[in-house]
Amino acid sequence: MQQQLAASVFEASYDGIMLTDAANRVLKVNPSFTRITGYTPEDVAGHISTLFRHKTEAGPHLPADAQSPDHWQGECVIRRRNNTECHLLLSVSVIRDQQASVQHHVLILTDISHIKQHEAELRQRALYDSLTGIPNRQLFSELLERALAAATRNGTMVAVCYLDLDGFKQINDTLGHAAGDKLLVEVAGRMALLLRSSDAVARLGGDEFALMITGLHHALECSDILERMLSAINAPFNPGSHQVRVSASIGVAVYPEDSREGESLLCYADKAMYDAKKQGKSRYVFFEPALHSEDQARHRLYAELLDALINDEFVLHYQPKIDLFSRSMTGLEALLRWQHPERGLLTPVEFLPAVLDSDIEFELGQWVIRCLLQQMTEWSEVGHDYHASFNVSAGQLLHPEFCHNLEYLLARYAGVQPGRLELEFQENAVQNDLPKLSAVLEHCRRLGLKISLDNFGAEHASLISLKSLPVDILKIDRSFITDLLTNPADACMVEGVVQLATALQMLVVAEGMEVPELGKRLQQLGCHYVQGYGISHPMPASAINDWLVEWNRNRPFQ
Repeated sequence: MQQQLAASVFEASYDGIMLTDAANRVLKVNPSFTRITGYTPEDVAGHISTLFRHKTEAGPHLPADAQSPDHWQGECVIRRRNNTECHLLLSVSVIRDQQASVQHHVLILTDISHIKQHEAELRQRALYDSLTGIPNRQLFSELLERALAAATRNGTMVAVCYLDLDGFKQINDTLGHAAGDKLLVEVAGRMALLLRSSDAVARLGGDEFALMITGLHHALECSDILERMLSAINAPFNPGSHQVRVSASIGVAVYPEDSREGESLLCYADKAMYDAKKQGKSRYVFFEPALHSEDQARHRLYAELLDALINDEFVLHYQPKIDLFSRSMTGLEALLRWQHPERGLLTPVEFLPAVLDSDIEFELGQWVIRCLLQQMTEWSEVGHDYHASFNVSAGQLLHPEFCHNLEYLLARYAGVQPGRLELEFQENAVQNDLPKLSAVLEHCRRLGLKISLDNFGAEHASLISLKSLPVDILKIDRSFITDLLTNPADACMVEGVVQLATALQMLVVAEGMEVPELGKRLQQLGCHYVQGYGISHPMPASAINDWLVEWNRNRPFQ
């Protein structure tokens, strides 16, 4: 009965079973063995079993001897009869007699090929980009660490490159994400073709890629590959029905010159890539330590700015605007200052670069508006209904919460009439999303605010952009005012801006009137409104009343 039961188990087992003698000659196999391996009982009967030696590491020593363990289990890879690979979990048991002599070997085969396939799929997903099929950031980091170790042994250098496509967003927005994806796949393919087997390319996300160029003896040795990389990417693409072009900006950091750590090298290459963008795009730039020092200083300054906002170290100073013809004050411009606990009073030129395009930009801009409205409320309570302007950066103006927060603050300080407020934005905002910018400015104008375009002439705002934007006031950049008395070209420019503003029904304010003599010349050119050190330096709110009394008493330039 027990023999029949054992025979039934042998025949019905889902795992493959092989029974061999002491010399490892095959005596019997079950049906599952044939299903798994493809070999029939006739194929293996009487033969020495060598099936499990293929790719078996630290496997059992067969045939077993007196020193062999009675049980062993491990993974191995065999070749099926059809020559395909099969991953097995192999269990080997040694059967001995009463004298401990080996009588038989029992081998149990569990097919784990599907598990290994699933593991391979998971690894593919974890280490390779799903769109392009090239390595992702995680695998690139692993490959880079191996390459750095090899470079250390061989005394060679490794170039780590950070690549960002120029103009990809416009293609993605105009032709759609499907076309954008096709372009990314093609870019990855072109780059992969240019690299050697020891090099690597990875997609970090979006339109950003990383390159690793190994075996260098000098940093400039990678220049040839990078030039060919730029040319390949500059060639036309056909992701859809339209032919398009993109370029690439590449930053390069070199091991061991710039760093001995992979993450630092990639970080430095990223910084160099942004420098390539600033230099005009479609180029590669090597990392310079000075960039790192500047970046560290900017991070330290940013941390200080966060503390300054928490500790209420910012203040507003105010600079008067004057009507040259009536000599009356027409308003004040609110100017941000930082009362630094150690360095004293700082102007925006000393800290604003660390603010722009950062998380603090919007919050600090809202603080300016809130502080100004609070001050105007206090002035109104004592009978001073001054008009005032505030500056808004491009990032703040195009922030999705800007209009909502402005409405909230106007409602909170309802005693301040919106018509007494003037919003000043600079020309660099015009280079951004013009339709969105126009919509935001129109919204502000509907709330009752006046709109002023600051530093007009300093940037490259087109007349078409100016015509399409809701602007009430043009502020001529100080660069056209300071040499007005000696430079006829500046006089022509100012006169032209005044005539342009008149045609567009806008007011004109001349910034940078640093000496009183400029006032008469600006009057001759038709400019009514001015501000600058020739009238007053920016001052605290507490000093305005006394200044205004003195101004009205003397009426300068009469």
